[in-house]
Amino acid sequence: MFTADAIYPPILAVDFDGTITKYNNYKDFSYNDPPMEDVVDVLNRLYRDGCVIIINSCRCYLSDIIEAKNYLLFHGIPFDFFNKNVPWLGFDSKKVYGDYYIDDKNIFGFPGWLVCEREIRKHPFFTAEGERMKFYETSKRTYYYKRPRQ
Repeated sequence: MFTADAIYPPILAVDFDGTITKYNNYKDFSYNDPPMEDVVDVLNRLYRDGCVIIINSCRCYLSDIIEAKNYLLFHGIPFDFFNKNVPWLGFDSKKVYGDYYIDDKNIFGFPGWLVCEREIRKHPFFTAEGERMKFYETSKRTYYYKRPRQ
């Protein structure tokens, strides 16, 4: 569960069609469709540095979800969850919780992955001084938070 004195890693809720992939019509989707410019590098850096990545997609049929997950794996794009909240929030709802929602349907348009990375790195997790403390383990990853110095 969350505690007030901890600074947790940012949770990124990332849209799939049109944000990770260049093509945003999933009915004509193909593994050959290239990923958006810089998406592979940016998401790999953010994942390596501790961000939690949730793919937040309107894809609801199992075959479409499997197709999207395979695309991510094929192109080396990391993710922690697909249309599912992180378990340590203590709740689950149909709407995915995120500190940052990255989507091509943004009211101002999609700014590009390098701009997204720059803004995400302003999160206190990356800027606060303090030691990294382990707070959650899974078989897939160990997540950390920073606690500010007293």
